[in-house]
Amino acid sequence: MQRGDCPCSALTFVRNGGKDLESCLRSALFCKEHIVLDGGSDDGTAGLAVRYGCTVIPQDKACLEPSGRIKDFGGITNQGINASTQPWVMIISADELLDDALIHGIAGAVAKNDRAVYDVERKLTVDGRQILYATNYPNRQVRLFRKDAIRGFVKIVHERPDILPGVP
Repeated sequence: MQRGDCPCSALTFVRNGGKDLESCLRSALFCKEHIVLDGGSDDGTAGLAVRYGCTVIPQDKACLEPSGRIKDFGGITNQGINASTQPWVMIISADELLDDALIHGIAGAVAKNDRAVYDVERKLTVDGRQILYATNYPNRQVRLFRKDAIRGFVKIVHERPDILPGVP
């Protein structure tokens, strides 16, 4: 698959992503880079990510439980940020997708290139189909940021960026 030219690194954490991962990968093709942090998938997830032009990196074992589940989400996020080569980062979960309106908004924010962070309304998928209505909607989280606007992510669960003073 051909990657786009938006100077943004998409980051996705996954383990055995299945149908939902393909929707995620397809929706982030506009990004110049997509880093997939894989937690030991055995279902072809890594091969699928490579077909979409992604860089696949094993999740840091120090951030995982013995079972392979993530125990330190902030640490895994920082691993992805450190591996990214673009000035902007967009975090997208394996069960999410970026719709056209959100892609347009991301491209606009990146083009302005202000030192900033943005919260994003999450769009979840199940079996490759977007969920339009749920009890936890709207669900907004900081997911897009210029790398020099944060110190990194903090907290092992419910991770969040440590935003530098004065950054909107």
